[in-house]
Amino acid sequence: MILMVLIGVVFVTALAVFVVAIVVDIRGSRTRRSQALVAGEPDDLTRQVALALAGLRGHGLRVDGHLIVLTHAVVPFWAIAVAIFAFPFGLVALVARDRRTATIAITPASPGTCRIEMAGIFANEAIGRLNGVIVAASDPVARGAIAAPAASD
Repeated sequence: MILMVLIGVVFVTALAVFVVAIVVDIRGSRTRRSQALVAGEPDDLTRQVALALAGLRGHGLRVDGHLIVLTHAVVPFWAIAVAIFAFPFGLVALVARDRRTATIAITPASPGTCRIEMAGIFANEAIGRLNGVIVAASDPVARGAIAAPAASD
């Protein structure tokens, strides 16, 4: 009887861990294909985007001209399931990795304006950092194109 309860508890715990892993992976990265039109020169924007993405933990960054490739590896769902249901031998499956790639291309659109095209699977933190660069490049006060309003008394 105690053995049956113990097996039931282990099974429910393993199922809960599997569901949590799926939810975390689904919320942790998103496939994107979008573009933004921002003010600036391609060299400057490439440098700003590369600097913003350089500190991402667990990511590889390659800059080739105005093309930025961002890669990261994740443990796939099947490896987690095998590790749980074939414990302890299934732990070997946790060595498996899926490589996810995101590409950012920066091209001139018109004088003083660039198009940033993004495609691939981005981690949420990378999306946040990219949005920060885009907002900063789109804000005329941040670029120094117009003077910031003076503080009133």
